[in-house]
Amino acid sequence: MKIHDKLVMLVGFFLFSLVSGIPAVEAQSGTSELTVHSQYGLNEIMGYYTVLSQNGVLLETDFTPATFTVNDDEIYNVALHNFEDYEFLMWYDTDSAISNKDFAISSDADFIADYGNILDPSPLGTSELTVSTVNSSGDEIFGYWTVLYQNGIVLKTGFSPMTADLNNGDDYEVYVGDWDGVNFNHHEDGNELNPYPISINSNKEILVSYSEPEPMADLGLTVVGVPFLGNGVGDADFTMTLVNNGPNTAENVIFDMTGTIETGFPTSSDITLTNVCSTFGDPGCIAGILNPGECLVKDAPPGSFGSTCNLGNMAPSTTITLEEHVDIKSGATGEMTVSASVSSDTADPNSVNDASSDTVNDPGS
Repeated sequence: MKIHDKLVMLVGFFLFSLVSGIPAVEAQSGTSELTVHSQYGLNEIMGYYTVLSQNGVLLETDFTPATFTVNDDEIYNVALHNFEDYEFLMWYDTDSAISNKDFAISSDADFIADYGNILDPSPLGTSELTVSTVNSSGDEIFGYWTVLYQNGIVLKTGFSPMTADLNNGDDYEVYVGDWDGVNFNHHEDGNELNPYPISINSNKEILVSYSEPEPMADLGLTVVGVPFLGNGVGDADFTMTLVNNGPNTAENVIFDMTGTIETGFPTSSDITLTNVCSTFGDPGCIAGILNPGECLVKDAPPGSFGSTCNLGNMAPSTTITLEEHVDIKSGATGEMTVSASVSSDTADPNSVNDASSDTVNDPGS
């Protein structure tokens, strides 16, 4: 058969197939784009050498993110390489740990390869972070405002102890707030940054230490003297009122009083307590009444007198009244002055009102 006749027969067969419905040979299939990405944790990293091959023949190379055009439904192989401290871990779509990946696609596709840092390995997935707050004694305290950030974006807020799921190897920041005078001091590693940078690879609890405010007790004192005539001689009563304005208990309260008379001297001087102590059972109290032994009469030269009292502890809003009664020797004249002060082992934010005095004229003069 001549070549011309063969060509005529083929053309005729093709035209016949169109008319009769017999399928003709399909045209070549289309193409799709494959893009290969690399990431560390959940952050994309770039520039990792990527090789595309088919049937053992190298077709093309690129660096991530690498894009290749391939024929639909044909089998290819893509391979990724390690670089410096980062090494291939797995393909995300198959969980395969083999960096050479056979594939066939019929539409555009993205492959994601996960890398790990061999110097700082981070397992895939998430871990739970717990932020707990403790006082200076290491005892847990609750309800302190906590904020989790990533790249300046607030991810979660809550009150301590707060938990959150973090992507392993990712960088985050944790902020904790102050409340009711209790202030952030440091993290368990001594770091005083707030917000505090953190990255975890496994479940972790961080302890945030707070400092309680220094106890404060604002003690106040007033002295009021009242002269009067008794048995023909001039006597005087001085009332000294102590108060704890708080906010905390004043510990080991010491009261000190000194009196002077211009002429003459007292025949007697006694401290008495007119109300109960600040707390039943405090040192210096017997059945809630001041132990007279806790008030000591000071040695004083003629024309003066004084006493010192240990009043124990005074709770906030407690008031104690002390009275000094002075019998004046007949013939004594002039002014009588009582000066007193109060102090304690607890810091006093307002020392101006810790001392007071009053002067009276002896009515017997």
